[in-house]
Amino acid sequence: MKRIIVISLLCILSGSFATLAQNRGGTVTASSMVVTRTKLPSNIRWQNSIEATVSDFYSLSYIGGWRFSNALFFGFGTGLQVFPNLLHWDTDDSLFNSELEELQKLDKSKYYSPSRIALPVYAHVKFRFLKKKISPYLSASGGILIGSSGSEDVTGVYYADCFVGVDFKLKEKSSIALGLGPIWNGQETILEENGYSGGGYKLVYSF
Repeated sequence: MKRIIVISLLCILSGSFATLAQNRGGTVTASSMVVTRTKLPSNIRWQNSIEATVSDFYSLSYIGGWRFSNALFFGFGTGLQVFPNLLHWDTDDSLFNSELEELQKLDKSKYYSPSRIALPVYAHVKFRFLKKKISPYLSASGGILIGSSGSEDVTGVYYADCFVGVDFKLKEKSSIALGLGPIWNGQETILEENGYSGGGYKLVYSF
């Protein structure tokens, strides 16, 4: 009788240990599957922008790049700049030999530049300070300005701008921004030998 009782207890204990081992094994396997399927989310996306700038020149540009968050955008841009109030260097050869008093008689409303049409190529960064629908922003660009030197030669000089303004979100991925700020480029003029500097206004549509 005692043998029967001992054998029965051994059977019950061995079955309990087997069940416990199976449960532990299943739990470890399930946990391993969850870990291997976990992926990190990413908020980085491509964004396009069309910009119109009004200064002593008129400019229409395209910028494409990566929006890393609501606050930071980085990309590259190019476009077309037109200088309507321009006289080429070769309009009048006497410009090169004039005395200071003669230069002062020139029409200063005109922009004396070596190129009427120029092509900017630049890097661009923009900071949006708030996560709200309306937010102030700061943007900066830097690169080169490619244009004609008044003949068939093509020259390249530096180009840079810095704008502050207000950004209005239209939808989740589109917005309109208005800004103003200084602009610099290396095109020498008859009035500014070290390059042009001035202010401008900018309208931007991003999508």
